[in-house]
Amino acid sequence: MNGYRSYSSDYNNQNDGVIVYIRSDIAHSIERPTVSTSNCLLLKCGDETAVLAIYRSPSCNNINNFCCDLDPCLASLNSLKSVIVVGDLNINIAPENRDSNSNYYLDFMAFHGLMPAHVLPTRQANCLDHVFLKSERGSRIFVLDSLITDHNPLVASLDYKVKKEKSDASFVKINYPPLIQELQDTDFSDIYRATDANVAAEMLTNIVTKLTQASVVTKVPSRDPAESTNLVNKYFSEIGAKLAGDILMKCKPGAHYTPINVSDPQCDSMVLLDTDVAEVSAVINSLKNDSAPDDLILARRKAKEAEFTSDLTDGEVRQKRKIRKPVSSSDEEDDPFHYHKNS
Repeated sequence: MNGYRSYSSDYNNQNDGVIVYIRSDIAHSIERPTVSTSNCLLLKCGDETAVLAIYRSPSCNNINNFCCDLDPCLASLNSLKSVIVVGDLNINIAPENRDSNSNYYLDFMAFHGLMPAHVLPTRQANCLDHVFLKSERGSRIFVLDSLITDHNPLVASLDYKVKKEKSDASFVKINYPPLIQELQDTDFSDIYRATDANVAAEMLTNIVTKLTQASVVTKVPSRDPAESTNLVNKYFSEIGAKLAGDILMKCKPGAHYTPINVSDPQCDSMVLLDTDVAEVSAVINSLKNDSAPDDLILARRKAKEAEFTSDLTDGEVRQKRKIRKPVSSSDEEDDPFHYHKNS
């Protein structure tokens, strides 16, 4: 397969052996462990992950010998964070119909920190094709239905977050305003006079391609935080004018627009008024005492001790509202404020 490297183990017949494919751009190493009762390939990716692919023939009836031969290989992987053992082991570990010696095999794998990732049937009602995992990463196992072989294929995946290195690579961008202006200034009369549609299309393509290539600019991503901040500020400071300009561009030329009279009471408007001390006091006094004891009691005391005035609508009469009762932090007061007019 293009973009992949392949490795194969030794084999005794056409139904024997293991083959592994790995992407060519992934750093890896390959080993062929000596396991007399099976065929193995050990693939290591970096210093954290290993994949051990195994084929064990059903003619090897002694599971104990197989585990003894495999033990040195698994022991050499104990320091790795992620280990996958996968292959056609021909040992039935399905819960409903296990081999008589499968428990020994499962205990052996568990001793090396490897647990079965699935126990689903892979050939008839038997689970003969295994995936054992030792990893803290998230994993997914799929048992596929296939007519290629009498065993169902398996797909195993681990979640990997690849750390991306910072790149100073430049990127190209089309400068559209001058490109649009160039297209508007271009003389297309030769295209209109062309009698062959194919010739006209080729002429148009050549003109657009030439102008587009001339409008391409190369930029390098900035690493300066101040420059990035200035770009963001510039965008938000100009977005209003840009939106207004775009709206006017879409309007029909010569259309009449009625100016808005700001004094028109029917127009929606917004105004920022002075702080209403009474409103603030009411909000503070409506808070629960057990919300923030120290700060709340202090805020309530200051609100109750405050003196404030407000202008009436006629602009001539002034009222002064003053607290008469002594300050109390009790919530049982119905109305802590008493108002009277001062002459």
